[in-house]
Amino acid sequence: MNWAVAVWPTSTSHRFSPPIRLVGVPFVGDPLWSPQRCFPNRPKRSGPVTINRRRAERPDDHIGVWLVLYNLPLTAQRAPVLNREKFFRAFMSPIARAAPNAITLGEKKLKISMLSAVALVFVTCSAPAGAQTGDLKVRFQYGGDSIPDQSAINATADAAYCGKQDLKDEALIVNPDNKGIKNVILAVYTGRGGSKLDPVEPPKNELVLANKSCRFEPHVVIAQAGDTLRITNPDPIGHNANVGFFENDAINPLVPPGGEVSVELKSPERGMVPVTCNIHPWMKATLVVLDHPYAGVTDENGEVVIKGIPVGTHVFRANHENNRIGKVTVDGKEQEWRAGRFEVEIEPGMNELSVVLPAEMFSN
Repeated sequence: MNWAVAVWPTSTSHRFSPPIRLVGVPFVGDPLWSPQRCFPNRPKRSGPVTINRRRAERPDDHIGVWLVLYNLPLTAQRAPVLNREKFFRAFMSPIARAAPNAITLGEKKLKISMLSAVALVFVTCSAPAGAQTGDLKVRFQYGGDSIPDQSAINATADAAYCGKQDLKDEALIVNPDNKGIKNVILAVYTGRGGSKLDPVEPPKNELVLANKSCRFEPHVVIAQAGDTLRITNPDPIGHNANVGFFENDAINPLVPPGGEVSVELKSPERGMVPVTCNIHPWMKATLVVLDHPYAGVTDENGEVVIKGIPVGTHVFRANHENNRIGKVTVDGKEQEWRAGRFEVEIEPGMNELSVVLPAEMFSN
């Protein structure tokens, strides 16, 4: 935990520009130290809160002091109104002794008399640079007794080439050894009623979706707004990529043999974006475009790990192809995930869940 100190006026007529800062100590008015950044899941309406509403009759003689401890749940403690001398002795002297040049206004030192009519707020939270994070590992398993087989695909178009490929339906892939379900998409949900995350600088990665061996590879692409999607075609035949964007401009380019098309993903998408090839109708993929990096897709063992999630309670959403996730079993207990959404308390280190999806979910 780190202490941040800010000095705020108690009177609207008493203004400082630039704000008073304690040099070397983060100022809570900065975006870097905003309450939402310290505690992104705390409702905005809960603070900072003015606990002592008493106005100083003589701003030169009294200082309203508010001591607010940001902890979850939010607690606040009212401090008495102190005169300037007691205020400085109680709060400013220790700071001045520790850092004699800490109190500044621009390039000038503040005199004690300038500390009149201000409120001192102490805020405790984790500094962004050293903010605590945790990882989430989830294993999705098939709940049926028998493992469903992947049906073979009859390649009718470009059969001379596609017919020679070992093509199978990828709508449901279950590992026969451990019942792990591949291609389950898991992400922090930031829509209505979801988690509130601090803005994350887009990494602007370049991702590849290949028309390879008459199928899309990979089957699921997870991106962040700002990334670029390269649609390539290493096959000796032509393909097209019909990308049904909701927020970005829909595209359906023809990709000739050896060619490629680049698409800038400007906006996050509100749902899974289907990708199809009209020339070869069995070719299907899913594109997910988010406004944050906290997402992943399960591997052949049904496992997905999302790293670096801010500590706290978050809403997650799980999706799989066209199947709606509702009733599940989590760590041996039955739960109902509305629209695939559920909450997890992320603690520092590795957090793990084991989820069983009922076989009936895949019957359609």
